[in-house]
Amino acid sequence: MQKNPGSRQTVSPSVASESFRNGGEGQTLMLHSRSALGFVETPARMPNATIISNLKAQGSPNLVDDVLEIILDHLYSFGNFRLRPDRRSFARYALISRAWRIPTQILLFREVWIRKTSQLESLKGALLPKTRHAKLLAHTVRVLWIRIDGLERVGTLDPDRLPECMKLCPRLYELRLETFAVTRLSEGTLRSLEMTPPIYALQLMRPEMLYRERYEYTELHLQLLQVSHWRLQFFTMEG
Repeated sequence: MQKNPGSRQTVSPSVASESFRNGGEGQTLMLHSRSALGFVETPARMPNATIISNLKAQGSPNLVDDVLEIILDHLYSFGNFRLRPDRRSFARYALISRAWRIPTQILLFREVWIRKTSQLESLKGALLPKTRHAKLLAHTVRVLWIRIDGLERVGTLDPDRLPECMKLCPRLYELRLETFAVTRLSEGTLRSLEMTPPIYALQLMRPEMLYRERYEYTELHLQLLQVSHWRLQFFTMEG
């Protein structure tokens, strides 16, 4: 039996998941909405900007939560072997509708980067307000990338602000720390680290600008390993 080329195909979340896992080669996946708004037609290999434009033009149906998560998870890692998206482009999915906003932000806040004081202040603006949404985002952060700079250059992050950054993320699992010209932490900073979330993984990384130089072990590394309440199960140090 030949299918009508103009007909729409309804798929279950499991079928949608399988199609996205296989890359959707040569297919147009039709996801059925339970609302009265009808269908959203989303080709699996369509560029992100085109997908957003089409969704806005066709309306923003209330997709089944499982299907929406499949779509966003695919778009988050599509074409990127490191499973990290173009964050600026991916953030635009939060503008499609209210239903897309929170799932998109949860993926974006899964990993957070802080390399400048301006980034820290922006993050505080998102996570510190005493609202339900801010609390949700704060509990979403599982991996925190931080670069601390001991040269006190304008705009860079002072080592003493490391505990402040970590306390923003109460469910933090992993800390990935880049150190530039920092050989030890002050006693005050060490005491403050004892009140940070009990992380399970720690990576000590050399800054990108030092990849061609020797990265040596310092007292800082030993200090971090002695934070008593951290529950470290995984430790990595670049050398």
